[in-house]
Amino acid sequence: MKIKSGIVAALFVLATACGGGDGGTTGNTENQQNQENQENSNPTSLTLNPIGNRIVMVGTNINFTLSASNPNGGSLSYTASVVDGSADPFNAASGNNATFNLSENATFNWTPMAVDVDSYELQFTVQNTSDETDSDTITISVRTQFEIGEANFNDRCRSCHRVGGTGHLLQCEQSTVYYPAINSGSMATHASGWTNEVKDAVFFYLQNVEPC
Repeated sequence: MKIKSGIVAALFVLATACGGGDGGTTGNTENQQNQENQENSNPTSLTLNPIGNRIVMVGTNINFTLSASNPNGGSLSYTASVVDGSADPFNAASGNNATFNLSENATFNWTPMAVDVDSYELQFTVQNTSDETDSDTITISVRTQFEIGEANFNDRCRSCHRVGGTGHLLQCEQSTVYYPAINSGSMATHASGWTNEVKDAVFFYLQNVEPC
């Protein structure tokens, strides 16, 4: 995988065999799996903790701090690079560029604007003083309020609250009805975990799609 050069930020922080018999394939496979599970739960080499793909709505902030398991000790350095061919959040179209802040423990921070709607593929890498490295490549998807609302409505509400569905048409409701409904009863269960921004996005979507 090629990485764009020149878009790198670094941070230094202080961090301090199975025997097989002739008993058959099944037993050997189970032993190997048990060994792999133990190694995965107790890593013996540098491991960057998973970051995960992110979806962020235009005008809202996304930030996360990198961390790693470093059993061999020593200092760590982190880098952030843009995957070749990807849109670049460090050189955003809006001019409101993402930062990888060296003074805040390898923190990525960005508030994308409307012209930044795109998908951004980034590779984060950690290295220790023993020259061990580990990387994680993620995608940050910047979406409009309408797109966020549509995705969440389709995911949790559309099966009932659509034209021809068994529930009332939320898009026909005024905000005085929508907000109490989405914060109480079965609707609140469906909307569990939604931030106010997501609730606003769903309402925005409903007010701009599908006739009452």
